[in-house]
Amino acid sequence: MAGSLKYKVHYQHPDGRKVGDVMPFYNSGVYHIFYLLNGSGHDDINHEHAFSSDLIHWTTVAPSITHEDNCAFTGSYLKTSDGLFHCFFTRWNPDNVLGRETIGHAVSTNLIDWKKSNLHLVPDGTIYSDAQYRDFRDPCVFFDNTDKYFHMLLLANPKNKKNNEKSWDENWIQGHYRSKNLVDWEHLFPIPGNFADECPDYIYHSGHHYIHGCHRYAIGETQWGPYHTEEDFVLDKGLRAAKTCHVGDRIMWFGGFIDGSITLAREVVFLPSGRLGLCLAAEMYVASNKLISESIDKNKTILIDKDKAQRIAISSLN
Repeated sequence: MAGSLKYKVHYQHPDGRKVGDVMPFYNSGVYHIFYLLNGSGHDDINHEHAFSSDLIHWTTVAPSITHEDNCAFTGSYLKTSDGLFHCFFTRWNPDNVLGRETIGHAVSTNLIDWKKSNLHLVPDGTIYSDAQYRDFRDPCVFFDNTDKYFHMLLLANPKNKKNNEKSWDENWIQGHYRSKNLVDWEHLFPIPGNFADECPDYIYHSGHHYIHGCHRYAIGETQWGPYHTEEDFVLDKGLRAAKTCHVGDRIMWFGGFIDGSITLAREVVFLPSGRLGLCLAAEMYVASNKLISESIDKNKTILIDKDKAQRIAISSLN
């Protein structure tokens, strides 16, 4: 057997900067990946944007959300029944006396051109800390068909959080808001459970509720908790801040590797035990084999190692 050949199938921003948090969205046959770019610290970070119809060939376009005075951090994207697209994102500025983190909102008709609204959601100071150096970020917004509300999950602190600039992980709690119109938001009590994490992502499947975070996921006894997690409730230790998007009945999962590229698309698998798993998206096998067959001697047999969902290693046989 010949040596393993490497082929570039992972998207990375053209300027080579490292991919940070990933916010996927699927619409009308097209995958949109909104993501942060690391490499410049906590300054000048936007929501970068690339899209693809086959998960292999990506088109890079202008950022969807641009920073105002420091950076635009993680959020989420959704489409409402009127056909409009919405983004809720984190405004981050440690010099803002109203708080280093507030929640912003933008609207689009085409996922390319975005207009920010006047929303500056801040914590109430009664349930959630309103200290200047609080945590109040990473909004995950979704519509719940049961109560007909939009719900927002975000990382927050209890009201007694100390005003310490260096404290990024002091008493995290899972913040919870709801709204009928995406404009007026009602603060609710935090979702119970010792599981709060950055970049929350709500997942529902066949009566089971999950909140996937930056490091691990948690399983809920009910939709609004309590939730519990274990040390091994981890889908991939090689990356952080992955998120999901719905493609029909499937739930697709995207993240960013620590070394700078976006992962191959995975699909969330719901195991009989109630836990979560991952498999490489079926489209990746088809698309990758097509791309590889166009690039390597067609007299060779191309094998893709399906057990390695993070990286594709291509072996050629004479």
